[in-house]
Amino acid sequence: MISVLHNDELAEVLEVNGAKKLDLKIDNSGNVQFEKSATGLKGTVQLPETFDPATLNQKIAELEQAKAAAEAKVQELETKVQQLEAREDIKLSGAELDDATNELKLTLVDGQEIKTSLAKFVDAPKSAQEYWNEIKALPTFKADLVALIKGEEVQNFAGQTKGFLISA
Repeated sequence: MISVLHNDELAEVLEVNGAKKLDLKIDNSGNVQFEKSATGLKGTVQLPETFDPATLNQKIAELEQAKAAAEAKVQELETKVQQLEAREDIKLSGAELDDATNELKLTLVDGQEIKTSLAKFVDAPKSAQEYWNEIKALPTFKADLVALIKGEEVQNFAGQTKGFLISA
């Protein structure tokens, strides 16, 4: 029995070499380099450079310091939250509303200030033009307006629609 392999049947890893023989494609783009030998395919691995132990220890110490600083900040925040939760009541000594920025400033009896923006809760007054622009931007505005004012249809003698009269 004879089996025939056509060029279009070659897989992505096979090719026909210059000697018209079926051969394996080699990809040496990574850190493993391949070469063909009499006994088969041989691979050589190039490992990345190793770190100097002193440099590695320094990096570990820097990471440990950063971790300790982050843990200290978390502990500080948790303490503040616990202090706020322990208070049974929060008393205000004053409240102000800044009309220009729509910001509410609350002053507690211990002098702490809390500021928050009310812009997302308050619709600032708009001009008539701004309201008209919003209405015109509605997706069905044009169709709704046409349906509202569309009157009698106007056609030419061939029966083609040329437009509509405005309804009374």
